[in-house]
Amino acid sequence: MFSIDKSSIKIDMHHFVSNYHDLEQIEGYCKVCPKYKKCWTCPPFDFCINDLMSKYKYIEIFAFKAIINTDLQYSKSEKSELLTSIFKQARIISDEEVIDAEQKTSDSLAFYAGSCIICPSCLKNIGEPCAYPNKSRLSLESIGFDVSLITSKLFDTELKWGNDEKLPEYLVLISAIMHN
Repeated sequence: MFSIDKSSIKIDMHHFVSNYHDLEQIEGYCKVCPKYKKCWTCPPFDFCINDLMSKYKYIEIFAFKAIINTDLQYSKSEKSELLTSIFKQARIISDEEVIDAEQKTSDSLAFYAGSCIICPSCLKNIGEPCAYPNKSRLSLESIGFDVSLITSKLFDTELKWGNDEKLPEYLVLISAIMHN
């Protein structure tokens, strides 16, 4: 159904922020998402993003490219289900690997690829604290990084989108660890 290619790059945090961080633009995209203000790992936050980033000297970015077998024929509903399934499976793989990297790297913080998927419905919706604060992680986009630009400039890969007619050739999940 799909295979995963993984690549990574380690760069200076200051360079990364200077070239790929645009909080105002990216948070604008977040504001139209149904999870905005409704998920503990989505903006707005009660902490200063710049203070968080300034704690770290380096960032290692991981690109997980889920290559999809597009030769097979699927109905419209099957395509949607398949993409959701591939994304979830790839997300499990990328989350496990980035957490493993975080645990092996002292003074580090992991970032998942996309919004939190641990709970079916975030407890923030009912005014409760996160049920899994030790498992949940922010994403790079949630703190203002342009993942599309990161994917194209650092990994020479353009994001692909499917439609009703065809599946995308691949999905790209970007995760990271900031560290010293």
